[in-house]
Amino acid sequence: ALGRGEPLRLAAPTIRETAVVSDALRQVEGELLRHRSDLEQAVADRTVELQRLKARVETVYATAPVGLCLLDRDLRFVMINEHVASINAVPAADHIGHTLPELLGETGLEFEEAYRRVRETLRPLRDIETSGEVPAQPGVTRSWLTSYYPVFGAAHELLGINAVVIDITERKLLERRNRDNEEMFRVLFEAAGDAQALLAYNANFISANAAAASLFGYATVEEFMDLSPAGASPEFQPNGRRSEDMALELMRQALDQG
Repeated sequence: ALGRGEPLRLAAPTIRETAVVSDALRQVEGELLRHRSDLEQAVADRTVELQRLKARVETVYATAPVGLCLLDRDLRFVMINEHVASINAVPAADHIGHTLPELLGETGLEFEEAYRRVRETLRPLRDIETSGEVPAQPGVTRSWLTSYYPVFGAAHELLGINAVVIDITERKLLERRNRDNEEMFRVLFEAAGDAQALLAYNANFISANAAAASLFGYATVEEFMDLSPAGASPEFQPNGRRSEDMALELMRQALDQG
């Protein structure tokens, strides 16, 4: 009929055929509803899981005693804690979606260099020590130890770069004071008119001044340093005891009693 251009005439379906089709459609509808319900539950479970993960990350950022920030592949802030935000003198919320140069100008370009290196090499940079002024404290030099880590997705694609910033300004000041104190001690030690010597237990002298070397009859400190307390003394003391035994006893006594 279709070949002759005539309309196709179908026989009227029987009641039995209609029932079969209706049952099949109801089964399909039931399957679709079950799949939809399972999908909605999976989405709901995943949403709860992501919310919990987000809460944990936010807690870490809020309570960590160090600076933390996460930049995306375009080097725009995704997350930042108050520790880093305070260094930049910009509220944490105002960082989101912006780059360092947009926030800090030329200073931001310098700070961004390490992030660019990680983005190019896909390798972390660890314990990078830097010093300088920051917007929060113009005219004050501070020091940091910063590590940069690439963050990868499931397919190992780069998602962003996380930075950990530790302020070591106080530690650097303490190290400087210790160096100054050590230098002052060295000068006083070497110039003292009294004999001064440092030694290791049951070993040789490890330091001495010129007065100590002269006391034992040596022209230079270097010659004296090759000796131990017992080696710089006669084999026996006036009381008849061996110098080596007495030296060990006196050193032990000094360690125990101070």
